[in-house]
This record gives sequence, C-alpha cells and structure tokens, in this order.
Amino acid sequence: MVCCQHREEGGGPVTKILLADRIPEFSKRVAERFADRFAVRICENGEEVLEQCRLWQPDCILLDMELPLVDGLTILRTLYSSGQEVKILAKTSCSYSDYLVQSLVQLGVNYILPNPCTVTQAVSQLNSLASFETLDQWDDDDRILSLMLHMGLRYGKGGFACVCEAARLMMYDVDLPLTKVVYPEVARICGGNASRVERAIRSAIVYAWKNRDDRVWQYYFAPGRDGQIECPTNGEFLCRMALSLNRRKII
Repeated sequence: MVCCQHREEGGGPVTKILLADRIPEFSKRVAERFADRFAVRICENGEEVLEQCRLWQPDCILLDMELPLVDGLTILRTLYSSGQEVKILAKTSCSYSDYLVQSLVQLGVNYILPNPCTVTQAVSQLNSLASFETLDQWDDDDRILSLMLHMGLRYGKGGFACVCEAARLMMYDVDLPLTKVVYPEVARICGGNASRVERAIRSAIVYAWKNRDDRVWQYYFAPGRDGQIECPTNGEFLCRMALSLNRRKII
C-alpha cells in the first residue's frame, strides 16, 4: 500500500525514492524536502516495502531496520537474493556495532544512519544517494559534511566550517601538527587567525559532545571505565574523523 505519493514520473525518467519508516510523520517531513525533484512514496511496514520494490522498483530506499510485519534484514536479504539494484540508506539504532555494519554492507546497504536521527541528516544522506550513481562519486565535501552531521555538529554554528576544513587537511596526513600547520591553514581559508580557529574548533567539538548520541559516539570513541565518553581534544577528534574518512565511506 502506498501511503503517500508526492510526484509521479512524467516527461522523462525521474528518480524514485521509497521512504520506509515506522514513524509516518518522519517520512512525511523527509518527503516534503524532495517533492519538487523526485517521485516519492511512503511505506509504514515491511510488507508494503517488498510490494513497492516489486511493482514500483524504486531507485533509493530509506529503510528503517525495525519496521513492523517484515523487518529490515528480511527485506535486505530478499532484495539481495532477487538481484534488484537499489541504493539503500539503512536507519538503525545499532550503528555502533561493527558486526552489524559489515552484515548490512554485505547485503548491499550503501549508507548507515544512526537512529534516532534528524530529518536534516536523513535528507542530506538520501540526497547524496539519489544524486550519484555510486558512493564512489561522492566528493570530499559530501563525505566530510555527512560525517560532521552524523557526529552531531550543526551546520552554520560557529566552528563548523573550521572543523570541516581541518578534517579535510588531515584526511591526507593525520600527523599534521595542529598549531603549526592545520590551524594557520584553516585560518587562511575561513578567516581570522590560528588562535581563533583553535577556539572555534574547540567550541564546535564541545557542543557536539554535550549533545551527543552515545550510540553514535561509541563507534568512534571508547567509553572510559565509568562507561562515559570523555570529551576528546581537538587533535583526538580531528584525527579520528580523518581516519574514518580515509577508511571507508560507510559510517
């Protein structure tokens, strides 16, 4: 059953996006962001997803792994067995699990989104999937922006641009000295001076840490003996982000 359809194909091929989330309001808010560019349909359970994949054959799917009736893993196994080519953004509360990540990747998932997540995060990743034939076509800007949103940094908030530029520099050499190279170079790009850049990056990291989702942060930073994640230094955060950007495009 199609719960919501914002646009049908006409006058040429249109990218088809299927939004499958157990919270209808979340899907509707995401759909509103794509209604003028893509054909969008909404499903609220796994049976509807399988039916739409068979009849409508979407290009991209936002797939909640905890859908009712038929769960996400069953859907992925069915699509994988059928050989149907579709780009998948999986939404799961277990994104910190290396085992689950590898399992989802093997079943054809292109990107993993932590749950809960914001509409903005879902739209950003889904837009990237819909815009490129493969994730290999992502440029550095897409990958860095996606990771920073994933970590809870906020676009437009002070320090966001500085963190992104610093991560870009360290992608190619994680051993770059912050004080002598990274901060001055970021200051040249973003404006200000090295001291101001250092403070801006610190502010952005502290903000993200205070408002963090532990299920996401535990994937990047190990909790201490008390089970709590300590706020990383600028160097620790930037190095971990750079290594993640270099290691893979699946987060």
